[in-house]
Amino acid sequence: MKLLTDTFKGNYEKSEKLNKEITYSLLNFNVSLAFADVIHFRKVFTRAYGERSDLFHNHQSHDAVIYRYPLLQYKIYNSRLAILALAEAVGFLDEILEKGIDSLEMGQIKGDLSLHSFKKGVFNFKGSNAVNQYRLSDWLALNTKNYKLFQESIFMEERVAILNKVLMGNILSAAKGLDWHIGKEIWVDIHAIEKACWLKHKAHKMQAFDIVFATNLKLPAAIGLGKSSSVGFGTLSEIL
Repeated sequence: MKLLTDTFKGNYEKSEKLNKEITYSLLNFNVSLAFADVIHFRKVFTRAYGERSDLFHNHQSHDAVIYRYPLLQYKIYNSRLAILALAEAVGFLDEILEKGIDSLEMGQIKGDLSLHSFKKGVFNFKGSNAVNQYRLSDWLALNTKNYKLFQESIFMEERVAILNKVLMGNILSAAKGLDWHIGKEIWVDIHAIEKACWLKHKAHKMQAFDIVFATNLKLPAAIGLGKSSSVGFGTLSEIL
C-alpha cells in the first residue's frame, strides 16, 4: 500500500562525530529456521556461551534486564540463521569461532551450525546529502501507548505520522547505543507499508510491519531497529 506522507524531521546539536565506524561480524549458518525459532536459538546459544558476557543475553540476572541497544543480534538473514555482532561484541564472538561451533539442540530441532558465510569488517554510519532508501522487516513499532493512538487515529496519514515518529526514535536509540552522535538535521519518511500482520512473540501477539522508508542517513544493512531487534525483529535492508 503506497503512502505519501509529510517528512518527519529532527534537529540535533552539532557534534564532531558526524560519522561513526563500527566493527562487525556477520555469521550465516547452513541451517534454515522458522522465524519463530530464532528466540529459542538465542536461549540455547546463551546457555552454551553466554557466561562470557551479558552482551549475549542483556540480563544481569534471571529477572534484571539491561535496557540498551543489542550488540549481538540473532536473526534470519538471506533465508538462513545468522548472528550479527557489533562493536565490543565482535571479540566475544571471535573467541567462540576460534574454538568452533558444531551443533546445538533446540528441543526437537537439531541445527548443524557449519558456516555458510562469514563477513567481518566495518559499518559506516553517517549523515548523507543523498536520499537513502531502506526496507524494515517484521518491525515491532507499537508499544501500549502508541498502539492506542494508532488504533484511535481515523486517517491513514495520522497513523503513518505515528510510525514516522517511532522510526525516528528507534534510529536515534540505535545511534546512542553505538555511540554515534548525529550532528545534522535528520529526517525519515515512510513511503509504503508493504505488510501489517500479527506475530507471536513471548506468548503475546504483536502487530508487525514491513515498511519502505527514506532518510538522509546512511545506515548499514542487516542491523535491527526497534523492539526485540536482538531476536530478528526490525531487520534493515538497503534498497539499491
